[in-house]
Amino acid sequence: MPSAAGRITTTGRGCSVTDTEGDNIEPMPDDHFAEIEARHAVATDGPYVSYNTEDAWSLHVKGFPFQILKAPKRHPTLAEYWPDQTDSEFLTHSWADMRDMIAERKRLLIENAELSERATLLSAMEAAGVDNWEGMSVAYEIQDQWREEDHA
Repeated sequence: MPSAAGRITTTGRGCSVTDTEGDNIEPMPDDHFAEIEARHAVATDGPYVSYNTEDAWSLHVKGFPFQILKAPKRHPTLAEYWPDQTDSEFLTHSWADMRDMIAERKRLLIENAELSERATLLSAMEAAGVDNWEGMSVAYEIQDQWREEDHA
């Protein structure tokens, strides 16, 4: 099933996912995701707002006086680190974007589990030669056998 983001290829009892260049995309390990989620949970809550004055650029928590980041414009050795408008937009939206991506990943994991279950059943039906409802019981037996093998 091609898309703008890549391709999902069914491989019998599972599937592989590739990006638009054809490189395999491995799922993010749960422990890595847990680390990201933990960093987000303890970060200063957003949303953030940025201010651009003649002397400095700064990032604040919207509605509060908390300054998170400041980049002076007038010090010559720091001038090369000055964020431009695209950096400002990225940093300003980073906390809310991470919150939304974490929620979306959780939603997609649930959806993926349900779709994987359905794909496994369809693969079992194909393996059983089912072309109508009469062979469903055989397909369910094959699916159960595969589950047992996967958990062994």
